[in-house]
Amino acid sequence: MPDIRDFIITDREAIQRILDGVASSGSQPLYNFYLGAGASAEAGIPKANDICQEIFVDLFNLRIEPSMTQAQKDDVERQLQKDLDWANDQNRYANCIKIRYPDLPKRVDYFRQLLQDKNPSFGHHALALLIEHEIIKSTCLTTNFDKLIEKAFAQQGKLDCQALRTEDEFEFWVDMPDRAFVFKIHGDYDTGNIRNIGKETRILKDFIFEKLTQVLNHTGLVVLGAAASERNIITLFTKLIEKMDSNLLRYGILWGIFVDQMRPQQITEVKLKNDVADQLLKSVSPDLISLFQDYGFSKYLRFFPVWGTGNFLFDIISRTQNPLLLNEALSYLDQNMRVRYTLVQEGFSDDDIDKHIKTLNDNRAKFRLPNDPSSPPDRAYWATNSAQNIEIRVMYGDIANYEMMNDAEFQDIKRAVVSPDDTFLSVGGGVAEILVEKAGRSLILNELRKFGRVKQGDVAVTSAGKMPVHYVFHGAATEILPGVSYNTVKSDIFATTINVLKTADALDVSAIWMPLLATGTGGVPFKDSFEAILEAIVDWQNNNIPQSKLIVMIYIFKPSQLKYHEVDAVLRATLPADYTIFS
Repeated sequence: MPDIRDFIITDREAIQRILDGVASSGSQPLYNFYLGAGASAEAGIPKANDICQEIFVDLFNLRIEPSMTQAQKDDVERQLQKDLDWANDQNRYANCIKIRYPDLPKRVDYFRQLLQDKNPSFGHHALALLIEHEIIKSTCLTTNFDKLIEKAFAQQGKLDCQALRTEDEFEFWVDMPDRAFVFKIHGDYDTGNIRNIGKETRILKDFIFEKLTQVLNHTGLVVLGAAASERNIITLFTKLIEKMDSNLLRYGILWGIFVDQMRPQQITEVKLKNDVADQLLKSVSPDLISLFQDYGFSKYLRFFPVWGTGNFLFDIISRTQNPLLLNEALSYLDQNMRVRYTLVQEGFSDDDIDKHIKTLNDNRAKFRLPNDPSSPPDRAYWATNSAQNIEIRVMYGDIANYEMMNDAEFQDIKRAVVSPDDTFLSVGGGVAEILVEKAGRSLILNELRKFGRVKQGDVAVTSAGKMPVHYVFHGAATEILPGVSYNTVKSDIFATTINVLKTADALDVSAIWMPLLATGTGGVPFKDSFEAILEAIVDWQNNNIPQSKLIVMIYIFKPSQLKYHEVDAVLRATLPADYTIFS
């Protein structure tokens, strides 16, 4: 039996084969793509094991009674494991779904609720872009029954994408570059043909194989995020590989194996192959491995490493050297990918970038939205200076609260919200990320890319997208230095706030939503940030009297960051006597 390492190539070799095909065929793409569950996991879709754990706990709670002893509960647990065939990796998921949701309507409703708030990951958007730009074939395959691929096409609005789920729908399939198709091998969660329990995933319907032989005629197939654990998928690939010839799958199968989140800066070919082989044995069906071994020497079948579906697809996009495609792709990068890309362009090392991203991820927990983000924030204090036409309000809660921004009080005046950022405008912090998501990620990031790097304390102005204000002021209070240290002190917050007020004055903005600045990655204490903002307002008012009333609403995310009595003390210690302060 040949060594599995004989079938492993590098990710760069895989990308080169994909792009060589495009170049050598006169811009006619040669590879279809197949997305498995791993690709949807990057969009926050729970993995099969997570769903199983949730269902197990649910079923266990349904079977026990308060009067049971611990021994009786242990018996219930053992019986449930037996009923679900819990130790069998291939049967566990199907059994969990079948026993918990035996009726199709209930199963459909469960998955509808599970998927309703999920949006495409960068990988889904990258796939759509690669199809649009004719780098890969226009029909993609998937076992996923979510709608994330279709959503990516719809959100981009460039190319129609039709889902193929039933035999009748396949009558409309044609291989054309200006129309995209997604072949859903396991059906769709809300069209009555979902296939994810035991008997459904054991049988390969004849029409699926017949249609796939048409789709994969004179092509190759790139597989991402798939373990091939379902019996019908093994059957499908067995039949495809057995029939491979100069027509069917002419360019073979390239199967991506997830190794880790990020590609190492340096890795030897020997270590790469060993790492892929180790993960291959852990994550892919042994039947598939045997299949590759049986046919590998005579057929074009290869495994390659993947450090995330999105990362791999972005690498393809980058290697095309197509500036239009790259520019579009940058709009859809997830937060960590965008920060990494930004810092790579600035010459930061991989270690420094990893350190910065870890800091960002650790800080995000500080800025989770309240349980009911639609509820009005708690207004703690008002401070008014009637002579200077300035009013300061201090509030707790979600700075991007639509209800407050839409309040009738503000309808006739120009409004802006301040996003705390860094000198690379990387939208790295928790509040900045929330604002970009609420405004419309693609729109705002497109505008920000026009600025490049800015000076510390500067303010970049973009539109506010879907938020009911006129502008977003991106205040670069934090400077990121090589080695990943954050050069931010109170005077930087002071300078940024001054520039926010100058910008508001120039644009005739009369209402400003202002978070505490540089308290995340900048590491400035909440109290110091609050003091610096107030001091800047006082300094600015000494030289500028607004023609109309200026309202500055300073938002504190939650009381644990700055308590009510601390707000009161800082207001009274910082604001001059001509302010009236009340709660």
